[in-house]
Amino acid sequence: MQFAPYFLELKKTLQGEVDGSLKSIIDHALTAAGARLLTHRLDHPLCEVKAIQERLESVRFFVYHEDIRNEMRKHLKTMPDFERILGRVFINRSHPQDLFKLCVGLQLLPKITQCLVVS
Repeated sequence: MQFAPYFLELKKTLQGEVDGSLKSIIDHALTAAGARLLTHRLDHPLCEVKAIQERLESVRFFVYHEDIRNEMRKHLKTMPDFERILGRVFINRSHPQDLFKLCVGLQLLPKITQCLVVS
């Protein structure tokens, strides 16, 4: 049995509270998908040096390119939750507003791509 994640208080404190955990401190996600990605990364940390270096390089890029980071954040704030919407579509539980949100999100993708290409 592994106890390390529990004692490291990655997602909850020893008292079972979310507030005060590592996730509560570093979670600045603007989207539900971003929050899920952070949780996944806390649950499954990288072990290979090359993968760690690549992730650090991505972080370094956005730390040093504040203008691009701010532009990306502006677009991500309005990005719909594709994963949830597509889940509803695939189980035939979607609504017209879900399709509208997909269209809005798809229209944002070229803007996000352009932010990264310009850099």
